[in-house]
Amino acid sequence: MIRDALRAAARRLLRRAPPIPAEPSAGRTPPTTRAAWKGAPPPAAPPGPPAAAADDDAPLALEVDAAGVAAWAQAGRAPVVIDIREPHELRQGTVDGAFLLPMNDVPGALATLPRGRPLVLVCAAGARSYQVAAWLREQGVEEAWSLDSGVGGLVGPAWPWVVPAAGRFAPGQRVRLSDAAAAARGLPETVGRVQGVSAAAGQAPLYRLALGGPEGESLEGVAEGELERLREGRAGGG
Repeated sequence: MIRDALRAAARRLLRRAPPIPAEPSAGRTPPTTRAAWKGAPPPAAPPGPPAAAADDDAPLALEVDAAGVAAWAQAGRAPVVIDIREPHELRQGTVDGAFLLPMNDVPGALATLPRGRPLVLVCAAGARSYQVAAWLREQGVEEAWSLDSGVGGLVGPAWPWVVPAAGRFAPGQRVRLSDAAAAARGLPETVGRVQGVSAAAGQAPLYRLALGGPEGESLEGVAEGELERLREGRAGGG
């Protein structure tokens, strides 16, 4: 099952992933084939739509570098950056504007991902994001790409590094809006995902909550008391 495969890959890769955000490039072997993508990722690909593979022996280009991401943005093809690291990793920070979606939750969020725009997957060093980008391509998401250098390679004026305030709920974590909070906002019972945590000096943390995917509704200034941990078996989106 894809979740089990991704989880096993993550455990192996986390043991050797360097710290962030100032990570070196993960390094890549010569181009591999579609049939062998799990064993040897190819080098960084230039920006642009992926070439359709005619058969299993055709090269599979999945990676883009930070310059390619910037070129997309300058050409008016604003990429959606998706940080697939785990909530405990995201407490260290991420690039501003990234959508936070832990790797193991990607299959359940497939229907919420935007199409027709480059989706740039980022992780600590570029290996997990490569695995997820390859899986998304297999599901028909033709513009799924992996950032070759890891999230630290994207940091710059256009993508500043932001560290969330300390709070009970971590960035990327799925949470439930309480019944009272949902009623006060005119919303049905809602499950969302924490996208940011901020707090002024001496003040309680406030959360930015995404309902659905990167282009879904966003709630700003949600107080900690308005959120509940998602209980086992509780249905919801995100």
